Amino acid sequence: MPLGVEVGIDTTHKSESTQQAIQGRVLIADDSSSNRLLLRHQLEQLGLEVTTAQDGCQVLEAAKMAVFDLILMDLSMPNMGGMDALRALRELKITTPVVALSGRGEEEGKEVCLAAGFNEFWEKKGYTEEQLFELLVPFFHCVDQFDSNIHLSSDPPIQANDQLFNLESLMQAYGNEEGVRQMLAVFVDDASKTMAALINAFDGGHYDCVTSLAHKLAGAASMIQAQQLAQLASQLEADAVSADKILIIRRLSRVQMAYEALCQAIDR
Repeated sequence: MPLGVEVGIDTTHKSESTQQAIQGRVLIADDSSSNRLLLRHQLEQLGLEVTTAQDGCQVLEAAKMAVFDLILMDLSMPNMGGMDALRALRELKITTPVVALSGRGEEEGKEVCLAAGFNEFWEKKGYTEEQLFELLVPFFHCVDQFDSNIHLSSDPPIQANDQLFNLESLMQAYGNEEGVRQMLAVFVDDASKTMAALINAFDGGHYDCVTSLAHKLAGAASMIQAQQLAQLASQLEADAVSADKILIIRRLSRVQMAYEALCQAIDR
């Protein structure tokens, strides 16, 4: 039976109004329509493409017809539950990571689910979008755009354009406006390449490269007295040493925002 034709499986949809943080396709399996609706909404807000199913039989059908990056599957469903569906998926040589969803407490449920072959166990409870983001990131390696709403709570807002660099100080240091403009043009060209390399390095998990590239960007920003970008890049350099993916992506998001705001200010 085709997906989306009177079997309760919604066709894939992606929110156009949401700035993406994670790129990928997720299959949600839960016999509760309210649970599916809520989780689907949250995942789409994070930038993911979502398909839903009501039971394990529909999971198998969906997984045969499309490739998913992750399956989130309730353990207790009619017709075919999560445990049986997982065994059937593996018999079909479908190796997509599967996360078990259950109302059991984590202490009781996680050990059983991991032993059964699930990749992870999530307790059914109310997760914030930021909590979901942190749970999802280990399963996805391709970051499309960084969500400017996800940031460290201690981070100050990005400054207004007229505060991003000091043109008057640059004029005093370098002597004439033409020389300053030329230097800024060179900075923008070099920094755009560094930013692209930073994102690629993060996406590939090359945190040593993130460290060196962040150091390079911080130095270049300091040379044109763009102190906010220089400070954020230095913080990213320090964060990358920890190899904490959540911390790095949040800081990299801030660096990208500051870089883009600085480029807009330079263009004016």
